[in-house]
Amino acid sequence: MDNATNDNARGFFGVIIPFEILDSKSFTANEKILYGYIASFRKCCFATNEFIADRLGFDERTVRRGIKTLSEAGYIFVEFQNGNTSKRR
Repeated sequence: MDNATNDNARGFFGVIIPFEILDSKSFTANEKILYGYIASFRKCCFATNEFIADRLGFDERTVRRGIKTLSEAGYIFVEFQNGNTSKRR
């Protein structure tokens, strides 16, 4: 199954980046895209940083930093289990 088919299976139609984030000078363009991608999972994103990096064409370090920035700003919540990231919302 190709990626487009897989995305459509979960009802994916695109990403929405709230204006508050899109217009903010506090976030990089990559962080804004990352937010939209994570939010597209609706309830929770269980994807690994490696998977997200591959899908968005970022390196894992960019994803890791972006998640930290978005989490510290209160736009996403990261939950850990046994020291590992388990989900993001």
